[in-house]
Amino acid sequence: MTLPASGAISLANVNTEIGFDSDDHITLDDVGVRALFEVLSGTISLSDGHGKSASGTVTIPINSNTDDVWYRSYDGVFRTTGNYTVVGNVSGYGNYGAFRFNNVTIPQGATIDTAYVTVRAYATDSGSTCNIKIYSEATDDSVTYSTAADFMARSWYVTTVDWNNVSSWTADEAYSTPSLVSIIQLIVNRAGWVSGNSMGMLFANNSSSTNAARYITTVDGYPWGRTPPATLYVAYTP
Repeated sequence: MTLPASGAISLANVNTEIGFDSDDHITLDDVGVRALFEVLSGTISLSDGHGKSASGTVTIPINSNTDDVWYRSYDGVFRTTGNYTVVGNVSGYGNYGAFRFNNVTIPQGATIDTAYVTVRAYATDSGSTCNIKIYSEATDDSVTYSTAADFMARSWYVTTVDWNNVSSWTADEAYSTPSLVSIIQLIVNRAGWVSGNSMGMLFANNSSSTNAARYITTVDGYPWGRTPPATLYVAYTP
């Protein structure tokens, strides 16, 4: 199925396309909605949805505490547990978050049309200027993180996405990265990529100002009443 090519698009149309019951309540940031309309943030207009199909979309939240980790550069602390991971600069030192998304059911060689990660703010942060460089892991099937040595030994593509001048965050609100199409395309283009494999991403400090950092809710933080952890959204053409 696809959304109508013109005219009105009903709530039932959208729900059916993303696999919900026709009368479910949804918001712009619910599973698959922004991926379906291919609009990362802000207002979604009627024309954005005309003719769109969710037949080639995936929505994948982090589901294990060893899949969202935090590395602190000045003392080498590596953490797989805790309610948050930190990216940016704290007290003059870089902080890095890594995320692994499992069972990414995108065919090898598919064209990536839309891709981004949505994270949830653990805390209200306004330190500026916070700059993040996002890498994808150069492997066919990312494995879960285990130790600092394992984390440091990972290979990342040199093609990156800059998330510069990250806006101020309000606790529990959702924030989306810039488009990650280029770095997701690198993974699915690999000869050894198989639908259902896992993808890894690194959110690295990129010359942020002192104490310009953002705290991201982890899967450990979610059960304590926080909103869902980091989630990957991708729309593709097989």
